[in-house]
Amino acid sequence: MKNEVTYKCKNCGAERKELIVKAGFLPLLAVGLFVLWVVCMSFGLRFGMEVAVTEQVNKGWGLFAFLATFIPFFLGVFVERFSDRNSEVCICAAVVAEDGRIARGHRHGDCFQHIANEWKIKPKIDVDGQGFITSRNRFVTRSEGRKLQEAAGIESADKEDGYRGHTLFSEDLY
Repeated sequence: MKNEVTYKCKNCGAERKELIVKAGFLPLLAVGLFVLWVVCMSFGLRFGMEVAVTEQVNKGWGLFAFLATFIPFFLGVFVERFSDRNSEVCICAAVVAEDGRIARGHRHGDCFQHIANEWKIKPKIDVDGQGFITSRNRFVTRSEGRKLQEAAGIESADKEDGYRGHTLFSEDLY
């Protein structure tokens, strides 16, 4: 939408014309989402998110993979910035592969699937190979994750069963 506005100087009487362009809602929304996507990708790669996640988005997983990957990450950034600086909490599930790379995901099963299908290697099946990524981008085991959650005073998200045993499950996070 274009509007032409004419201004007249009070002192000398000269006229000046300006063209005002008003953008609609949808173009502004598209630009805003694109900027958000670029910021998320740069933060994700800078803070250690696996490049494989970017490959998933590029392969057509689209918005679902993008949100499923970055919402837990930004939740961790939010928790770290706006809560007690000394508290460290678990933000997403993680599994260590045989070569030492760490796959992150919503649930541990997602991590196992990513390691097998995308990286074409075997995950560590033992207990120490399964854990969580913390708000400080650190891998911790299930038992250490449980201790962190309790120290931060966070209750289990699983309202039916609550925490089970001395280990943490992804169902306890969200």
